[in-house]
Amino acid sequence: NWPFIVIYVLGCIAVSATVFKSSVIRWTWYESSVTILVIISMLVWSVSGARLATIAGTIAVVIAGIPQFVDAYKKPKENSILIYTGFLIGNIFSTAAGKDWSIQERFYPAICTIFCFIFILAIARKFLPLDNMEPL
Repeated sequence: NWPFIVIYVLGCIAVSATVFKSSVIRWTWYESSVTILVIISMLVWSVSGARLATIAGTIAVVIAGIPQFVDAYKKPKENSILIYTGFLIGNIFSTAAGKDWSIQERFYPAICTIFCFIFILAIARKFLPLDNMEPL
């Protein structure tokens, strides 16, 4: 499904360009650990095959998204629900487009669908009365 990959890469380039343009770039232990998880995922893939690599990569993506989720939960007004809705729709389509119900075809998009839905729930709190949005 090469068009999906091309669109994904273009989205990553757009996000990277936005981050670099904002001049708010910092590298902490967390980014280093996520990079290590990505490297581990690639090593798992080269040694054990696509199934375990898909699981390891998906776990790495979810771990990498935790700080972003915390930020979306604490500051829902500063996050766009439209972006996550777009990702949710894309992940739903990607899950539906799998050739079969294997881990390699459906695990990553299915987990990302759930993760995006959770993001939408956290950000949707901005439409509630202000009393309900106090950060933890």
